[in-house]
Amino acid sequence: MDSAKPQKRSRRLRVCWTAPVHCDLDPAARKAIKDYVAYLILAAPARYDPANVGYRQLLNDETQFLGRRVGPTEYKGNIIREFMRLCESNHGKLCTRNLGVEQDFLRILTEPYFGVFDIENKRLVPLPQEKDKKGNIRFLPYAAVSYVWGKSANRHYKTNMRNVQKRRKSGGLASVMAQLPLALQQSIQLVHSLGIKYIWIDALCIVQDSTHSWNLNARAMHLIYGNATITLCAADGEDARDGLRALDNKLKRTQHMETCAPGVRLFLHEPPEASIEASKWNTRAWTFQERLLSRRCLIFTGGRIYFQCRSTGMCEDVFADRRGRGWSLDMVRSPLQMLSQLKRRSLWFYVHCVKLYTQRNFSEPFDILAAFSGMSELMEYTMKCPFLFGLPTSHFDFALLWQPVGRSSRLVKPVHTKEPKYKEMKFPSWSWSGWASNGMAYRPEMVGGCLEDVHEWLLDHTWIDWRIRDGQGTLKRVWGQRQSRRKRPSDEDDTQQPRWRGYGRAMEVETGSIAPSIENQQSSDSELDRRERSVRTEISRERANTLASLESRTRHDRVNPIDVTRDMRRRENRFTMPRVRSDGIMGSPVADPLYDEYGRHRDAPGRTTVRSVSADAEFSLTLPEDPYNVPVDGTFRARGTVQKFPDQIFLQFFSWRASFRVVPADVTPSGHCVSDHEEVEEGLARFDIIDRRGDKCGSILLDPEWFARQKKPLDDFNPRRTEFDFVAISDAKSFTAAEFPHWGYYIPSEREESEWDLFYVLLVEGSPFEGFCRRVGLGKVFKAAFDQSRAEWREIILG
Repeated sequence: MDSAKPQKRSRRLRVCWTAPVHCDLDPAARKAIKDYVAYLILAAPARYDPANVGYRQLLNDETQFLGRRVGPTEYKGNIIREFMRLCESNHGKLCTRNLGVEQDFLRILTEPYFGVFDIENKRLVPLPQEKDKKGNIRFLPYAAVSYVWGKSANRHYKTNMRNVQKRRKSGGLASVMAQLPLALQQSIQLVHSLGIKYIWIDALCIVQDSTHSWNLNARAMHLIYGNATITLCAADGEDARDGLRALDNKLKRTQHMETCAPGVRLFLHEPPEASIEASKWNTRAWTFQERLLSRRCLIFTGGRIYFQCRSTGMCEDVFADRRGRGWSLDMVRSPLQMLSQLKRRSLWFYVHCVKLYTQRNFSEPFDILAAFSGMSELMEYTMKCPFLFGLPTSHFDFALLWQPVGRSSRLVKPVHTKEPKYKEMKFPSWSWSGWASNGMAYRPEMVGGCLEDVHEWLLDHTWIDWRIRDGQGTLKRVWGQRQSRRKRPSDEDDTQQPRWRGYGRAMEVETGSIAPSIENQQSSDSELDRRERSVRTEISRERANTLASLESRTRHDRVNPIDVTRDMRRRENRFTMPRVRSDGIMGSPVADPLYDEYGRHRDAPGRTTVRSVSADAEFSLTLPEDPYNVPVDGTFRARGTVQKFPDQIFLQFFSWRASFRVVPADVTPSGHCVSDHEEVEEGLARFDIIDRRGDKCGSILLDPEWFARQKKPLDDFNPRRTEFDFVAISDAKSFTAAEFPHWGYYIPSEREESEWDLFYVLLVEGSPFEGFCRRVGLGKVFKAAFDQSRAEWREIILG
């Protein structure tokens, strides 16, 4: 249970079943056997059965966490009020505080696009504000609603540009109330009975045929749901027309409660997530962030009412604890619990959000970024970075390492082609947001080596200077923020656990102090000379120790002297000192040449070769829409920047590009099977990457239908018909057993000794007429294979 001192007794037994994995059931029969989870718990003594009034007084040691017989609907408002009171009185800042963006919410209260429904006056109004005793501005309580719109043709209740002015007047929505879906009618009545005068419902409060209103409200979802006193989630039935069944007196609700012995009654209780996950509401993409971002949710599903907050959960058929505690296991799969990880490890939070979110369904797939915008805005606040098409720029190299879960296809055309807001929308192939799929994931077997310390991996194992084409065709850096060596700026990643943080900042040499006066100049010069002599002595000592270590190691181990030399230079750079100008004034802060704009050490192992090749590289590739010049801006798009023209979908950068053959993983030139069967999702298959000599050098997951659509080879291993382009994007730590089941000593190391000998690679395809290439799949390849395949350092446009 959610308590510092857990109870020493258990009052429930778990009951569950599922279809057996290995059986001869046909698909229809297997589908009929639905997974089921429930708990047998003790019911409260029979004298507590009429527990409809005075609920607070009934919460005691005798009833704590025992089953409760549910009463008539007219008493449920009292129980809901008690749930809210227990949360507000006992859960502290975890549930009562805002998400850290309360100032942003106060700002949007004065914006022309945000409003709420005034229940008493039946009109749309700005949310009222008032001053507290300390003179601070506070907004009045309001509720929000999360529901499924459904496919009903009757959408006359929606607010649009033709009726919004009428609805701003007192009584302007009175005639609309009867047209609302049942769940919305019941929500409005319930909220008013709870003493809350205002409610936010997207269909009423957003001008639905205004792209301007729709976009601005979509970006503020984290503020709208995160600041609501409570969010009502209509998860019963197929859509909002089915209503909130727990509030419908006409529906008969059964409770499985039986007397098993004198004075002993058992009650079958269905846990909240089991019912929620089975609902249509839980499959919709928009409802994911609506629930995740809320302080408190009142979830109506399966004819029951479940209360969940950021601390715990309560339900109407089990007596609550007097201090608002609940069973901790009931919240394991609840999205509200994930929010506590945002400050601790923001990238972990992002990875899990992407996985859960992309598994959901869209009535309009082109809403994929809009329905994620509230979460991305919230993560931007913590990670202190803008997002590009759903990817955080502070971890951009890592964010590119997603893979589809099963078959996927490119988002090319919207379902609702006449909607003006979708007219100019385009999505890149390099982002998960550019694909329709059964889900996207950062697979542990693919990114496990990076997740050991993401911050270190970003600084030591990436090298690309990513550029995005802005709305006017100018190349801007994806990331680039400067910081002083002496202090951590207020706009740096707030993630509490350092290993989850993103890139560093481009370091500046702090040289703002005034040099000593003339009379003290001589002694100062002597002091400077002494310090420099000390530095030179320390460098000499470092050199001697490093060379001695190299000489000793090369007699026993395989050591690359280049790597040791790089390590040596890196340690020497610790002693680099700012120089003093001849006028005696230390120079103003300047960019430290030892670090790039991402805070990466330019001479880090693995990056020296890249730096030497790319030092003088200039962007020159153009696109059909921007055919004349390639303007380059050294700045980056800062968080919160409002752009007149949105960014284009094109990344432009330099990296290694090589061609390899691709063959199914269970085929070799001799025709023998080389790996054990690997279970992957339907729509994906394992393929081997083969170099020019015919040796396996890498592995990749691809859609087999895509592979079959390529030109069929004349024979199984004709290089002209199965050869594809690969681009190296960062360092990978190792192969898994499924990726490389038999270690063929492609490099002279044992499998256990090999670390960071691989590249993450993108298989790309494109047309010279388009001027850019598209991502097809993500894999891993030995770095040595790029040498064998005559790889070229190329300028690349990825769209």
